[in-house]
Amino acid sequence: MRLIIVFKKMGKIYLNLLQLRGGQSFSKQKENPIEQVYQYKQELFNLYCPRLQQGAGFSVITAGVIFPFADDMYVSELFKESLDYRGMLKYPQYNPISGKNALNVGNIEAVFPESKRMYSSYMSAELYQDLKNWLIEPDFSESQRQPIELDKIQRSLATSRTKTGYRRIRGSAGSGKSLVLAARAAELLGQGKKY
Repeated sequence: MRLIIVFKKMGKIYLNLLQLRGGQSFSKQKENPIEQVYQYKQELFNLYCPRLQQGAGFSVITAGVIFPFADDMYVSELFKESLDYRGMLKYPQYNPISGKNALNVGNIEAVFPESKRMYSSYMSAELYQDLKNWLIEPDFSESQRQPIELDKIQRSLATSRTKTGYRRIRGSAGSGKSLVLAARAAELLGQGKKY
Protein backbone atom coordinates (compact mmCIF):
# COMPACT_ATOMS: atom_id res chain seq x y z
CA MET A 1 0.00 0.00 0.00
CA ARG A 2 1.37 3.42 -0.94
CA LEU A 3 0.87 6.39 1.33
CA ILE A 4 1.14 9.86 -0.03
CA ILE A 5 1.50 12.03 3.01
CA VAL A 6 1.01 15.74 2.61
CA PHE A 7 1.50 17.77 5.76
CA LYS A 8 1.93 21.36 6.83
CA LYS A 9 4.66 22.43 9.20
CA MET A 10 5.17 26.06 10.09
CA GLY A 11 3.09 27.15 7.09
CA LYS A 12 4.97 25.00 4.55
CA ILE A 13 3.46 22.02 2.73
CA TYR A 14 5.61 18.88 2.60
CA LEU A 15 5.29 15.74 0.51
CA ASN A 16 6.35 12.30 1.72
CA LEU A 17 5.89 9.11 -0.29
CA LEU A 18 5.93 5.90 1.76
CA GLN A 19 5.20 2.25 0.99
CA LEU A 20 3.99 -0.21 3.63
CA ARG A 21 4.82 -3.89 3.29
CA GLY A 22 4.73 -6.47 6.06
CA GLY A 23 4.35 -3.79 8.72
CA GLN A 24 7.49 -2.01 7.51
CA SER A 25 7.49 1.36 5.80
CA PHE A 26 10.04 2.51 3.25
CA SER A 27 10.48 5.53 1.01
CA LYS A 28 8.98 5.71 -2.47
CA GLN A 29 10.55 9.11 -3.10
CA LYS A 30 11.93 7.92 -6.46
CA GLU A 31 8.30 7.95 -7.68
CA ASN A 32 8.07 11.65 -6.90
CA PRO A 33 7.42 13.32 -10.31
CA ILE A 34 10.08 15.93 -9.63
CA GLU A 35 12.63 13.15 -9.05
CA GLN A 36 11.55 11.48 -12.29
CA VAL A 37 11.93 14.69 -14.30
CA TYR A 38 15.34 15.24 -12.69
CA GLN A 39 16.44 11.73 -13.69
CA TYR A 40 15.19 12.21 -17.29
CA LYS A 41 17.18 15.42 -17.60
CA GLN A 42 20.29 13.78 -16.13
CA GLU A 43 20.01 10.91 -18.61
CA LEU A 44 19.62 13.25 -21.56
CA PHE A 45 22.57 15.29 -20.41
CA ASN A 46 24.93 12.46 -19.42
CA LEU A 47 23.98 9.51 -21.61
CA TYR A 48 22.07 10.41 -24.73
CA CYS A 49 23.52 13.70 -25.81
CA PRO A 50 27.18 14.04 -24.74
CA ARG A 51 27.55 17.28 -26.70
CA LEU A 52 25.37 18.95 -24.07
CA GLN A 53 28.29 18.84 -21.66
CA GLN A 54 29.97 21.59 -23.66
CA GLY A 55 28.93 24.87 -22.04
CA ALA A 56 25.53 25.43 -20.48
CA GLY A 57 23.94 22.31 -21.99
CA PHE A 58 21.16 22.02 -19.43
CA SER A 59 19.63 25.19 -20.83
CA VAL A 60 18.49 23.33 -23.95
CA ILE A 61 16.51 20.79 -21.89
CA THR A 62 13.17 21.94 -20.56
CA ALA A 63 11.24 19.29 -18.67
CA GLY A 64 8.42 19.87 -16.24
CA VAL A 65 5.33 18.43 -14.64
CA ILE A 66 1.69 19.30 -15.35
CA PHE A 67 -1.11 18.45 -12.92
CA PRO A 68 -4.30 19.06 -14.93
CA PHE A 69 -6.66 18.63 -11.95
CA ALA A 70 -4.76 20.45 -9.18
CA ASP A 71 -4.51 24.13 -8.29
CA ASP A 72 -1.33 25.85 -9.52
CA MET A 73 -0.44 27.37 -6.15
CA TYR A 74 -1.01 24.12 -4.29
CA VAL A 75 1.20 22.16 -6.70
CA SER A 76 3.95 24.78 -6.55
CA GLU A 77 3.94 24.75 -2.76
CA LEU A 78 3.71 20.96 -2.56
CA PHE A 79 6.80 20.37 -4.72
CA LYS A 80 8.81 23.42 -3.65
CA GLU A 81 11.07 21.42 -1.32
CA SER A 82 11.70 18.75 -3.98
CA LEU A 83 12.57 21.39 -6.58
CA ASP A 84 14.83 23.19 -4.13
CA TYR A 85 16.58 19.95 -3.14
CA ARG A 86 17.47 19.25 -6.79
CA GLY A 87 18.48 22.86 -7.49
CA MET A 88 15.61 23.24 -9.95
CA LEU A 89 14.20 26.40 -8.33
CA LYS A 90 17.17 28.42 -9.61
CA TYR A 91 15.98 28.08 -13.22
CA PRO A 92 12.17 27.76 -13.17
CA GLN A 93 11.94 28.39 -16.91
CA TYR A 94 13.72 25.07 -17.54
CA ASN A 95 11.81 23.18 -14.82
CA PRO A 96 8.17 24.32 -15.09
CA ILE A 97 5.47 22.95 -12.84
CA SER A 98 1.87 23.90 -13.41
CA GLY A 99 -1.68 22.93 -12.61
CA LYS A 100 -5.18 23.37 -13.91
CA ASN A 101 -5.34 27.17 -13.61
CA ALA A 102 -2.73 27.79 -16.32
CA LEU A 103 -4.28 25.13 -18.54
CA ASN A 104 -7.83 26.42 -18.15
CA VAL A 105 -6.93 29.94 -19.24
CA GLY A 106 -4.61 28.73 -21.99
CA ASN A 107 -1.51 30.31 -20.44
CA ILE A 108 1.12 28.45 -22.47
CA GLU A 109 3.93 30.59 -21.01
CA ALA A 110 3.10 29.34 -17.49
CA VAL A 111 2.96 25.72 -18.67
CA PHE A 112 6.01 25.96 -20.94
CA PRO A 113 7.94 29.19 -20.26
CA GLU A 114 10.55 28.55 -22.95
CA SER A 115 7.85 28.56 -25.65
CA LYS A 116 8.40 32.29 -26.17
CA ARG A 117 12.14 31.90 -26.79
CA MET A 118 13.01 32.54 -30.42
CA TYR A 119 16.76 31.95 -30.26
CA SER A 120 19.28 30.13 -28.06
CA SER A 121 23.04 30.46 -28.40
CA TYR A 122 23.40 27.00 -26.84
CA MET A 123 21.14 25.10 -29.23
CA SER A 124 22.72 24.01 -32.48
CA ALA A 125 21.79 21.84 -35.45
CA GLU A 126 24.07 19.10 -34.12
CA LEU A 127 22.40 19.12 -30.70
CA TYR A 128 19.00 19.11 -32.33
CA GLN A 129 19.92 16.05 -34.39
CA ASP A 130 21.32 14.23 -31.34
CA LEU A 131 18.19 14.89 -29.31
CA LYS A 132 15.89 14.04 -32.20
CA ASN A 133 17.57 10.69 -32.73
CA TRP A 134 17.07 9.76 -29.07
CA LEU A 135 13.59 11.18 -28.57
CA ILE A 136 11.82 9.86 -31.67
CA GLU A 137 10.42 6.43 -30.97
CA PRO A 138 11.74 3.68 -33.24
CA ASP A 139 9.21 1.97 -35.53
CA PHE A 140 9.70 -1.41 -33.88
CA SER A 141 8.79 0.04 -30.45
CA GLU A 142 5.63 1.56 -31.84
CA SER A 143 4.65 -1.73 -33.49
CA GLN A 144 5.14 -3.56 -30.17
CA ARG A 145 2.27 -1.52 -28.67
CA GLN A 146 -0.15 -2.40 -31.48
CA PRO A 147 -2.68 -5.15 -30.75
CA ILE A 148 -1.87 -8.45 -32.42
CA GLU A 149 -4.02 -9.14 -35.46
CA LEU A 150 -4.86 -12.78 -36.12
CA ASP A 151 -6.30 -13.92 -39.44
CA LYS A 152 -9.39 -16.14 -39.55
CA ILE A 153 -7.48 -19.45 -39.47
CA GLN A 154 -5.14 -18.31 -36.67
CA ARG A 155 -8.09 -17.05 -34.62
CA SER A 156 -9.84 -20.40 -35.05
CA LEU A 157 -6.74 -22.31 -33.93
CA ALA A 158 -6.30 -20.05 -30.90
CA THR A 159 -9.92 -20.21 -29.71
CA SER A 160 -10.97 -23.78 -30.47
CA ARG A 161 -10.15 -27.09 -28.81
CA THR A 162 -9.71 -30.52 -30.36
CA LYS A 163 -11.34 -33.62 -28.87
CA THR A 164 -8.03 -34.81 -27.43
CA GLY A 165 -6.87 -31.39 -26.36
CA TYR A 166 -3.73 -31.70 -28.48
CA ARG A 167 -3.04 -30.00 -31.77
CA ARG A 168 -0.10 -30.02 -34.16
CA ILE A 169 0.52 -26.90 -36.15
CA ARG A 170 2.92 -26.89 -39.06
CA GLY A 171 4.17 -24.00 -41.10
CA SER A 172 7.22 -22.33 -42.51
CA ALA A 173 9.33 -19.86 -40.58
CA GLY A 174 7.43 -16.64 -40.00
CA SER A 175 4.01 -18.15 -40.71
CA GLY A 176 2.66 -17.33 -37.23
CA LYS A 177 2.99 -20.61 -35.29
CA SER A 178 4.37 -18.88 -32.19
CA LEU A 179 1.73 -16.17 -32.49
CA VAL A 180 -1.04 -18.81 -32.46
CA LEU A 181 0.59 -20.50 -29.48
CA ALA A 182 0.77 -17.22 -27.56
CA ALA A 183 -2.83 -16.37 -28.48
CA ARG A 184 -3.96 -19.82 -27.29
CA ALA A 185 -2.13 -19.36 -24.00
CA ALA A 186 -3.79 -15.96 -23.54
CA GLU A 187 -7.18 -17.50 -24.36
CA LEU A 188 -6.71 -20.22 -21.73
CA LEU A 189 -5.51 -17.73 -19.13
CA GLY A 190 -8.58 -15.63 -19.88
CA GLN A 191 -10.70 -18.69 -19.07
CA GLY A 192 -8.92 -19.04 -15.73
CA LYS A 193 -6.98 -22.17 -16.70
CA LYS A 194 -3.40 -22.62 -15.54
CA TYR A 195 -2.16 -25.60 -17.62
